[in-house]
Amino acid sequence: MSDANTEATPLERARGASVKGDWQQAYELLIEADASTPLTGPDLPLLAGVAYATGHLDVTIEAWERAHAASVQAGDRLAAAGAAVRVAMHLL
Repeated sequence: MSDANTEATPLERARGASVKGDWQQAYELLIEADASTPLTGPDLPLLAGVAYATGHLDVTIEAWERAHAASVQAGDRLAAAGAAVRVAMHLL
């Protein structure tokens, strides 16, 4: 019998760790996933959140900047505005 957790991708495992509140594990797995394939969509705010929770403010800001750019590219003005506010908030 195989362990489903070992078959899951780092991104899937990161999402699971985040749900459990294991911020450090989620952060490490998201960084690993992002290094192999850049994160997109809802995974960028997830990275921003777990980076903030683990004390990585520089990664938090970068993830929100990337989320903003992705939202602008997708034409989602509301999400772009929300991401821009988060960037500004963390730069204060």
